Amino acid sequence: MQNLHIIKVKYIGPTDFDGTKIKLFSERFNHSIKIPFDYKFNSTIDIAIDYLSNNNYNIIGIADSKKSYFIITDTFKPLK
Repeated sequence: MQNLHIIKVKYIGPTDFDGTKIKLFSERFNHSIKIPFDYKFNSTIDIAIDYLSNNNYNIIGIADSKKSYFIITDTFKPLK
């Protein structure tokens, strides 16, 4: 069975002090980053896929739950 890396993706709404963000979290590396929400995309998951693809992550699939998305990749490196 293939070992894969799962990255949790969550929408973070704007506050009085900061704009809308997307949080990416890798439990494997216990590391998270926040990236700005890019309104040229239609959804949170599309923003995350674009960011990870541009940072050399090979995306294999996606999944979702009620409160977040998950990106499945075979790239094993910490988020930048």
